[in-house]
Amino acid sequence: MKTVLKGLMAAGITAAFMASPAAAQQKAFGFGVHGAYFQSGYLAQNGATNLDLDNRGAVGGGLEWWFGSRRVGLRADGTYTKSPLHLEFDNTSTTGDQAQASLDQFGKVGTWLANANLMIRLLSPTPERRFAPFVSVGGGLVRWDTNNDNVQDLRIPEADVQIYRDAQSEGAVFGSIGTDFLLTHSVALRLEAQDYYNPGSPYLMLSTLDTSRDHHKGGNNLLWTGGLTFLFGGNKEEPGFIAEAPAPEPAPVVVEAPAPPPAPTTEAVNMCYVDQSGRLQTVSAARNLSNSNVYVTRNGSDVLFSTAYPVSEPYYIKNSSWYVASRPMILDLGHGTTITTDVDVNTVPNRVEFVNFGSSQPIASSDLTFVGSINGTPVDARQSDIGSFQTDLDAAMRTSSDLGRMLADQAFADRYVNEIQTFYMPVEPGTDCVFQPVSSTHVVRRTRG
Repeated sequence: MKTVLKGLMAAGITAAFMASPAAAQQKAFGFGVHGAYFQSGYLAQNGATNLDLDNRGAVGGGLEWWFGSRRVGLRADGTYTKSPLHLEFDNTSTTGDQAQASLDQFGKVGTWLANANLMIRLLSPTPERRFAPFVSVGGGLVRWDTNNDNVQDLRIPEADVQIYRDAQSEGAVFGSIGTDFLLTHSVALRLEAQDYYNPGSPYLMLSTLDTSRDHHKGGNNLLWTGGLTFLFGGNKEEPGFIAEAPAPEPAPVVVEAPAPPPAPTTEAVNMCYVDQSGRLQTVSAARNLSNSNVYVTRNGSDVLFSTAYPVSEPYYIKNSSWYVASRPMILDLGHGTTITTDVDVNTVPNRVEFVNFGSSQPIASSDLTFVGSINGTPVDARQSDIGSFQTDLDAAMRTSSDLGRMLADQAFADRYVNEIQTFYMPVEPGTDCVFQPVSSTHVVRRTRG
């Protein structure tokens, strides 16, 4: 990556020496490519122990549009890098190296930094000026992709952080300062320092998992970029890079256009819901564009989707007491019952514990498969997680889809929670049903006899 950055800078400097003096154009739009050196902000902090990404090279590009006198413009910009998670800890720590080894299981984390911003040139454009410094401000996001099939839910006590496999995104405030060196009619060398400040980290504090589920604070993600910008459009000017305003064109002859057809009042949508057997289904519906209400047809009449398919137990867990209170659902395999109140789980020697992790999310119904139910509440999983276990699972479900009965066999229960890494319970219906990711553990207290 450093080689790419050096190459871009060398190309720009070479072009500067070859460019004809003060020959530039007024340009309306352009695109650019750049190399960068990425400095990560903190993802978690716990005393003297900090979690971030290793500083690495990056590549990116952007599009920009300049208006009026070409002093103010809009830009869409993005940068990508792959960098491993890095743990900074006190050299006296005896567990820091072990924690870093655990983080290394993720490999390199794909990181996207993207923004839309307003650019303002600091100096008034003049024909003889070839140096064009600017500042920019805007908003964007940072996305960390830790998607790795070898790791599901990693907890690092040293940094007080929980990291889960799925990609996470956070909004960011963007700002930068930089300059263009105009080299030719259409090429500029751009050097820029960019800052993406995300107020919150995507990862949770271990110390608050059972209470407020707080996120760690975010940080400043810095990019030191160098690249080439290619500009197009506008009027040819001699010399300089900004032209005086052209003479106004004659006013065009106005021809009345025919009246447009009336705008549609509704649009067709497909809605996801859970049927009485616990399976995911879709139903055709119509959305009212004026108030966003969704209607389905029942017995020849239009009925609100929320009335026809209410968010009620046991099909949805949104209002379940255990879910609202952020408690686990415990399936007592000895009696085939569920426990959703605060009890001493040690009194349940043979149990499966279902624990929420991460936030609820909409998922297309075609991506999930029904794998059983708990007191009528459906449990789904991704087909890719089921794998070769599908044959044994289908055989068990031909007898009963109730997990209290399916998991009565301890060997089958162990395979069930080990083969399927993540389960999904429906929270509410919608254009895509919303699901809560759930992890599971089979606990069997062995007794001596």
